[in-house]
Amino acid sequence: FGCLLVLMMGIAAGGLWSLHTVNQQMRAITGPGAAKAKRVNTMLETVGALGIQSRSAAMLNEIDGQQAQAQIAAARKSLQDYQQHQAALAKLFASADTTPEQQQLLSDIEALAQKARPEMETALKAIEDGDTVSATLTLMTRAAPAESAWRAKLAELIERQNQLNAASAEQALIARLAGQELLLVLDNCEHVVDAAAQLASTLLAACPQ
Repeated sequence: FGCLLVLMMGIAAGGLWSLHTVNQQMRAITGPGAAKAKRVNTMLETVGALGIQSRSAAMLNEIDGQQAQAQIAAARKSLQDYQQHQAALAKLFASADTTPEQQQLLSDIEALAQKARPEMETALKAIEDGDTVSATLTLMTRAAPAESAWRAKLAELIERQNQLNAASAEQALIARLAGQELLLVLDNCEHVVDAAAQLASTLLAACPQ
């Protein structure tokens, strides 16, 4: 994607597009998809934080009750934040182009969240009641498998969304360049060599002039 942006900026510098038009095109192409990817990334980070906070609370409960309570509060806030992020993502999926595969992934994620949340809440309640052993067992044997599957599905959705974002930008670029005779220079692509090579091959096949 970085290579596509460099390419489009190069076209603007050559006078084919104004910089303002480039920015407008990029926002129109990637805006909804980028918003989805950002939201799912935040959800994945929140689930990771929730796991750390709940386990930290269990470990600290016998050592530092005040710190354990702080971790419990942080974990509960993470649960609330996740609910808000999930609702916002559902709205994005309802209002923007969404594939059946993405819809299925979102349904899977929502189901896994519904399975993991009660286990997390049970463990947090046990920590508050001073039953660290039960809390630890719940986190290890019941919450951990659901949490792992939860994170994996979120990561899968992120990967799929990033692929769709790149494909959308690529198709828009091909549509803009089709039928023109021009020289394009790919620069500053050292960190994305493979992607730059694939893009060059795609453009040459679709826009041979």
